[in-house]
Amino acid sequence: MPYYRSILSMSFFAFSLLLSPVAHASYDSSGIKEGAIEDNYHQTLGHIENDGTISNSYHQTVGHIEKDGTIGDRYHQTIGHVEEDGTIGDSYHQTVGHVEEDGAIENNYHQTIGYLEQDGTVTDNYHQTVGHVPPGAKGAAFELLTHFFQKHHG
Repeated sequence: MPYYRSILSMSFFAFSLLLSPVAHASYDSSGIKEGAIEDNYHQTLGHIENDGTISNSYHQTVGHIEKDGTIGDRYHQTIGHVEEDGTIGDSYHQTVGHVEEDGAIENNYHQTIGYLEQDGTVTDNYHQTVGHVPPGAKGAAFELLTHFFQKHHG
């Protein structure tokens, strides 16, 4: 299974909506990181709400993230999961990636494919900025990076 395989069975856009710059992100007691969603050019793509609702730039609901890390589509069908230890899984509980404590983003073969910086910046293996996520949003960082590679490198 190639590392760019998405944990989502839906479009890139839905999960990329977990992305956000630090200035617009917050962390509430439920563990859900809310914030505006921007790409590496700071173009707004959508928003993640503090209740876990993921919306696109037109404010349409495209997904949901639960407090336990379960990712769902707009119909609340499970499409992925983010474990507390940084393991990223698909809807079949197959590991598709991992985000290490030091911020290294790995594919399912434990090869480093990028980094999640403390401020939420996501970079590729060459430290080129790919985009921004709320600090600690491991699943969002993985998806941003893998979709970046899928779009630009393969």
